[in-house]
Amino acid sequence: MGKYQQRDRIARLISWGHWFTFTNILLCLLVGILYLETIGSTGTALGNLYLVVNWLGHFAFLPFVFFIILLFPFCLILPYSRILRGLGALLASFGLFILIFDAFFFRQYGFHLNAYSLAQMARDAETIFAGASFVGLLAVIFGFLMILSFQVTLANLTWKRLDRLRGHRIGPRISAVLVSCFLASHIIHIWADANLYMPITQQDDLLPLSYPSTAKTLMARHGWINPDTYQSQRDRLTETDGLELQYPLGNLLCSREQNSRPTLVVAFDQLTTAQQRQMEQINGLDPLADVSLGHTDPAQGAFELVYSLPDLYQRHIEQGQVAPAYQATLQDYGHELRFHHTLNWPGEQAPQSIQSQLVMWPHDHRLNQPLTVVFASQADFNVMTTAVNAAIRNQHRVIVTALTPALDLTSQQQDLPAIWQEFVVPMWAANLGTGYVNGPGNTFAQTADVMPTALSGFMSCAEDFRSFAVGRDLTTADNGLPRVHSVNSRFYIFEREQTTILERNGDMAVYNHDGELRPGVAPPTPVLINSLQELQRFGRPRR
Repeated sequence: MGKYQQRDRIARLISWGHWFTFTNILLCLLVGILYLETIGSTGTALGNLYLVVNWLGHFAFLPFVFFIILLFPFCLILPYSRILRGLGALLASFGLFILIFDAFFFRQYGFHLNAYSLAQMARDAETIFAGASFVGLLAVIFGFLMILSFQVTLANLTWKRLDRLRGHRIGPRISAVLVSCFLASHIIHIWADANLYMPITQQDDLLPLSYPSTAKTLMARHGWINPDTYQSQRDRLTETDGLELQYPLGNLLCSREQNSRPTLVVAFDQLTTAQQRQMEQINGLDPLADVSLGHTDPAQGAFELVYSLPDLYQRHIEQGQVAPAYQATLQDYGHELRFHHTLNWPGEQAPQSIQSQLVMWPHDHRLNQPLTVVFASQADFNVMTTAVNAAIRNQHRVIVTALTPALDLTSQQQDLPAIWQEFVVPMWAANLGTGYVNGPGNTFAQTADVMPTALSGFMSCAEDFRSFAVGRDLTTADNGLPRVHSVNSRFYIFEREQTTILERNGDMAVYNHDGELRPGVAPPTPVLINSLQELQRFGRPRR
């Protein structure tokens, strides 16, 4: 073969590669619509423009990069059309299959495939496929073979019709449009990042393998912004405006419970070891669970108790002055809910929406009041023990807990996992009914479980209060672990054998029950996904 023939063959193969890549760009754009549907409209014209431009530029860029890295070198090394068509079809099939799989994974769980999820899914598959799910494996293989056969056909068609395709002048024009969209998307994102424009920056994690340009490094290098000020503004905006509250999730579908009894809920700020021992001596007052966890801050603990929501929603609830969702339903059923505080409890530590309803204890308290919630200081311990004793003697339902752990470490239970001990609080109950007395017992409880348990005596709601609470009714069967817990900027996933700590920046660490870090270990994929979905159930990115 002559020098010029070799050059012509290589040029023809490169031209084929461009057109084959272009057809796969169109396929990727079609798959990319699945990602766009998850966010819908951003609510602004500029946000929607960026969404479309980024979609065009990103899914044009991905196939082109793979062509340059994986296929173009073979055009020079192995200039044989049959080999390259087969190799191109195989590489394109793998890429398109992974993209389709990631798209459905993202629509279902809200994040993309990564090394962690792939490794964990592979371990899970070893168990699943060894059983009754062999048909699922065959479906995956069959789907890949279908894509491969389509790509082989596509590769052959573009090769056979290459002369006709090269005769069109539309190729350079389309390429110019796609390149312009790619550059424009990064320029727009730099501006949005510098101005903290949420309709655009909230799309950062929408598309796979997307790393949009940011303003921080470039502008800080030229002295246009202060990095510390920029980051503090970004964090503040993310905390206040990055979440759109959905509380409750829908209309409360509840029915009134018959033969309801007065219920007293007492929430101390904290209790010393001696006070806990004294409370345990009260006849009829028994532990509500084997392990009960509270918060580290009494104000956030009070919010978690009243709303049965993680503390990450507190800012949004208070900004909107949103009342507890169950309060109106209780009033419709003729059940009065009263909030009290003792003499030494700072009223400002109660959630803002109920501070105007707070009444000093025991002023204006009636013994047979339907539902009473008392925030109590440990300095008022004797006053509240008298009230608890009186309520138990009158066969009232009683729940007593502390919002934060005791300061004296002797109250910690040494047989508990090390990380759990920093959150352990006491939780007792009396007269909750036969379901509680004769039930299987509760292994694990949280402050968020208090109000669903108290409300169970007055109403039954669809999905066990899940339309307005993350807590569960402790009078029903124990669902056990795992459970997720939110404390300030950290999320804790408690499992039987380990505890996972998630930072809001995505960092993750897993500890055993002795508090020792387990490098390279991660929670099972379903546990991580379900925990994140549970935390985010009442919020979504603001559009």
